[in-house]
Amino acid sequence: MLKCVIFDVDGTLINTEKAILLSLQQTMVEKTGQNLSLEDLAFTFGIPGKVALQKLEVPDVDDAMARWVELSYDYAGEAMVFEGIVDTLKVLNEKGIKTGIVTSQARSDLEELLKYFNIREYFDILISASDTEKHKPDPEPILAFLQRAELQAGEAVYIGDTRYDQQSAFGADVSFGLALWGTKNPEMEASYKFNHPNEILTIL
Repeated sequence: MLKCVIFDVDGTLINTEKAILLSLQQTMVEKTGQNLSLEDLAFTFGIPGKVALQKLEVPDVDDAMARWVELSYDYAGEAMVFEGIVDTLKVLNEKGIKTGIVTSQARSDLEELLKYFNIREYFDILISASDTEKHKPDPEPILAFLQRAELQAGEAVYIGDTRYDQQSAFGADVSFGLALWGTKNPEMEASYKFNHPNEILTIL
């Protein structure tokens, strides 16, 4: 029986793709002189920022990461909570279903983002990149969530939009719900596929 719904953030709860990629694009220009296209940077979506910068071979990752976060606020207007998310979270809370987040964002960035969009109150447990040594697609973040929530794998479903989310969920033996409203890979294997956030309620 499902007792908990765990959410990814970027591309699942909040449409942050444009804001993240535009700020990364500007960071790359400033720190490396490279003017990469948004398509060239799309692979970074869903993995920890420092890992993305390492893959992009940025010389000073910590400095670039700080600048990327700083610039992301300039593009905050490009981000928005997906339609139906808030109403779905309210119903889950009313029904006594635990809700939480597993994300590759750092804890401080996550807290600020949730407060900015006024949705922090809906989540019982947060697992960020700051909480585990390994990150998605490794199952460790979801396993850490289950341990903290005192849940068995079969009692939770993880809702996400990328293959990193899928692999992390399946690696933890947790059901994976694909957020079709945010994914770029609608054909990927999933335990459930949801066209709209309110469809999550049908599996409880």
